[in-house]
Amino acid sequence: MTLAQVVSVGGLHFTLLRIVMLLGWVRVLSKREQRGFQLNEIDRAVIFWSASCFVMGLLLVPNKDGFQYELGEVYNALGLYFLMRVHLREAADLTAILKVLAWALLPLSILMIGEHQNGRNIFANLGGVMPISVDRGDSYRAQGPFAHSILAGTVGAFMMPLFLSLWMAKESRLFAVVGTIVATLMMISSHSSGPFMSYLGALVAIALWPMRLKMRAFRRGFVVFLLLLQCVMKTPVWFLMAKIAELIGGDGYQRAVVMDQAIWRVNEWWFCGTTKTAHWYPSGVLYTDPDRLDITNEFVNQAVAGGLLRLVFFVIIIVRCCRMVGRSLRREELQPFAVWLRGCALMANIVAFFSVSYFDQTDVFWFFSIALVSCGIPTASSASVTEQEKAAVFEKSPAVGEAAA
Repeated sequence: MTLAQVVSVGGLHFTLLRIVMLLGWVRVLSKREQRGFQLNEIDRAVIFWSASCFVMGLLLVPNKDGFQYELGEVYNALGLYFLMRVHLREAADLTAILKVLAWALLPLSILMIGEHQNGRNIFANLGGVMPISVDRGDSYRAQGPFAHSILAGTVGAFMMPLFLSLWMAKESRLFAVVGTIVATLMMISSHSSGPFMSYLGALVAIALWPMRLKMRAFRRGFVVFLLLLQCVMKTPVWFLMAKIAELIGGDGYQRAVVMDQAIWRVNEWWFCGTTKTAHWYPSGVLYTDPDRLDITNEFVNQAVAGGLLRLVFFVIIIVRCCRMVGRSLRREELQPFAVWLRGCALMANIVAFFSVSYFDQTDVFWFFSIALVSCGIPTASSASVTEQEKAAVFEKSPAVGEAAA
C-alpha cells in the first residue's frame, strides 16, 4: 500500500500503516500480550534514539509543524519496533511472519517485474507514486508502492537472508525458495545499484560464515586495509563509491560528495542538525525543497535531522545489534547459522545506508530486522532438536526423567 491514504485527526496524519499499528497495540493491551516482556540493551538504545529524534527535532524546527512531525516519527519508531518485539517470542512466531511475507511479497514482485518491463506503475491508482516509472537505459526502475525504486529494491535485498533462514526447517523450505526468489526479483526490478550492493553485501556476509568466530580479527584487518588504501588514494576513501558507480552505474559520485560535505561541514549540523544543505552540492538539490540536498546516506540523514546526539544513538543501535548477533551465536538453544543470517540481513541494511536514507514503508522492515536480532529467538528446527535431545536424555537415564517429573 502506498502512503497516500491518510486520515487526519486534529492535525495529526494517520497513514494506513499507523492505523494498522494502532490496532495492533489495541490487541496487545487488551489481551495483555506484553506480560513478561523485559527491556534489553537494544530496546534501551531504540528508546534513547527516539527521544533524541524528538528533542533535537524540536530544537531544529521549534514550531507546531516540527512538533507534529517528530511526534509522528517517534510514534512510528517505538510503535513498530516494540509491537514486533512483543510478538516475536517463539520460533513459531518468526516462522509464521516470514511465511506470510513470502506469499505477500510474491504478487508485489510480479507487479514490479511488469513495471520494470513496461514502465507503468499500477500503484499510482492509489496515489502517492508516479504512474510512469523512471527509465534508466533500456529498462525502467520499478518502485511499486514504495516512495523510490532504491527503497523497493533494498527491501528485497535485506529480506533475502531472512527468507533463507526458513530452509533450516524441512516443512518451510518451499517458503524459503519462494521468499528468496521474490526478494531477488524485487532487487533486480528496481534496476538500482544501491540495492545490488546491499544484496551483494548480504551474500558476502553469508560467505563469511566459516570465519564467524574470527570476526574481530576480520574487522580490524578491514580497518587497516582502508587506512592503507587511504594512503595511496588521492581522494578520501569514501570516494570508492564513485569508482564503483563507474563500473555498475548509479549516483556514486553524489553519494561520496554527500559524505564528504557532511564531514567537512560538521560545524553546521553537530548540535541539532540543519535545514540548509543545498549549498553542499547544488546539482543534487531536491526539486521539492530548494534548501535541501538529496541526502543519499542514512548516517548523514541522521546527522542533519538531529545532530551528533541522534547520529551517535543510531550507531549505538547498530553496534549493539552486531554484538547481540555475536552473543547469540554462542547460545546452545539457538541454531547458529539462522542467527548468522539475521546478522546478514543487518549487514545488508548497513550497506544500504551508504546509498539511501529510509523515509517510507522501508522503516517497517528495518525495525523488523533489528527486532529479530534483539529477540534472539530460536528457529523452529533448533527448537525441535532441543526437544529431541531432552527426550533422548530422559530415555537413557530414568532417574533424570523421574527427577524432572
